[in-house]
Amino acid sequence: MGIFALAEAESILGLCVYSLALPLLLGYFLERTHPAGGGASALVIPGAMTLALGGPLAQVGYDWLKDTYLGRKALIQTVAPGSSVYLYARLAFGALESLLIAASYLTLLILIGSLRLKWADAFLIMALVAAGSLALCSLGAFIADSSKSLEKGTAMVGIATMALGLVSPVLYPIEALPWPIQWLARLSPFTGIASILRVEFESGTVSVPVFFASILQFLLLHGLFVFLILRGPKRTSGND
Repeated sequence: MGIFALAEAESILGLCVYSLALPLLLGYFLERTHPAGGGASALVIPGAMTLALGGPLAQVGYDWLKDTYLGRKALIQTVAPGSSVYLYARLAFGALESLLIAASYLTLLILIGSLRLKWADAFLIMALVAAGSLALCSLGAFIADSSKSLEKGTAMVGIATMALGLVSPVLYPIEALPWPIQWLARLSPFTGIASILRVEFESGTVSVPVFFASILQFLLLHGLFVFLILRGPKRTSGND
């Protein structure tokens, strides 16, 4: 149990270092090249912050696969992978990782002067990230739970994370996508998070109606994936 706890602590530490270093370098570069939060800052930083949330999505999927097929029980020693308690614990851990990423981005951007953020807007953004992360991590768990082997599941989680980041208009307007896949892009949690962050960077305000619409969409997606996971067959060992 101690070894598993140490591995989880190491994972959290690595994530914090990554999420602190990237926004610091990116923010410093953009502040030097586009002072006072220019157009590039308002576009690139929200997109980079949103794409960084794909890390917890993939991590939940990979941990789910390792716990299921390799017999690890890193979270709770007596809880079998695939159970409802295990699912919610993994999703909560993924959401916490996402909040750490978002908090580090916002804090560093405020410190270097690239962002003027009200406390109320900061709270709304963190709530948005938490809800969006639940949807994203639920997707990662669903993909991993649906896989038939460790190898296939690992590839599926990686491909899904990359594809979702590419199809979501986080670094370009949604109109740049071919119209048949624009509707799919609108369902992506990445799209909703990036859109609200971009408006915040450009205007300094968060649209409350858009915020609540996005929260509802994220929670519906989260509920759908959780339902599909819990009603599916469970694999509690690596012998499948």
